[in-house]
Amino acid sequence: MDYKVVLSEDFLADLQEIVESLIERADSEPAFRIGNELLDRAVEIGQSPFIGQIVPARTRVRKVLRYRYQIYYDVNQD
Repeated sequence: MDYKVVLSEDFLADLQEIVESLIERADSEPAFRIGNELLDRAVEIGQSPFIGQIVPARTRVRKVLRYRYQIYYDVNQD
């Protein structure tokens, strides 16, 4: 069963900041590719939500990595 993925305003703002920063340092093509891959990775969490590592200090929170970026999320089983 797939879980519904809700992207927070903070996630979207961080993603925009990452892409803009990459554009400033490199070219727009790799920046948009990386941004799309981060977005895809976040959405894929709904297919396998328990694949991420549990964050020790916050047991309800998990994280997955893509490149050097960490995507934090929680799983609501209700």
